[in-house]
Amino acid sequence: MRWSGLILAVLTLASNFHPSEALRIVQFPPNPQVGRTVFLHVEDAQFPIQCDWFRGNGVNRNRQILKTEYNQVTARGPAYTGREDLWRGCALKIQNVQASDSGPYTLSMLELRGSEFITAVGHLQVSS
Repeated sequence: MRWSGLILAVLTLASNFHPSEALRIVQFPPNPQVGRTVFLHVEDAQFPIQCDWFRGNGVNRNRQILKTEYNQVTARGPAYTGREDLWRGCALKIQNVQASDSGPYTLSMLELRGSEFITAVGHLQVSS
């Protein structure tokens, strides 16, 4: 097999993988200032039906911020401060962001056609 055929075979195989199996969380704006609003946006989310946001690394009910189902907040956890809300596509919106909000955030998400939760960790960095 020639190299071009091998490359084509690898690309074809790779295109069959579901993109959200490797979710990435991105903050917007990239350099949020204290007192502003920031979004933790999930790239490649495919029709999320349940989203659970947590402060810190990993899924821990003691650090849960919000639980949402079908774009509706269904529970507020112990880490909820009153400044967080759900935004489109499972994004977490934090208003009046503070330097103390900096750190890791974990999302556990169930997609419409999925049978298992997908977990991703993103890092929020707030500039003073």
